[in-house]
Amino acid sequence: MNAALLARYRRRMRKRGDYAWRSEALPLEHAREAYPLYRPLLPRPVAASFDQWCAESGLIHTIDRAFAALADTPTARPR
Repeated sequence: MNAALLARYRRRMRKRGDYAWRSEALPLEHAREAYPLYRPLLPRPVAASFDQWCAESGLIHTIDRAFAALADTPTARPR
C-alpha cells in the first residue's frame, strides 16, 4: 500500500466530512476513488477497477437479489 497516498486521501476525506461515521451511504464515486488505495489488501487476482471488481465478485447480482427480496417482503403493519 502507498501509505503517503492513503494518508493524503484520509486527510481530504476528513476535511470534506466524509471520514466520520454517517447514517447515509457515501456516493459511488467515493468507492471508486478509494478502491485503488485498498486494492492491495484484496485477495489475488484482483480487478483493476471498482466497477470491474463489483461485476467479477458478484456484488452487483447480490445487491439486485437483495432488493428483489425486499420488494417481495410484505411490510409490517402497525396494530
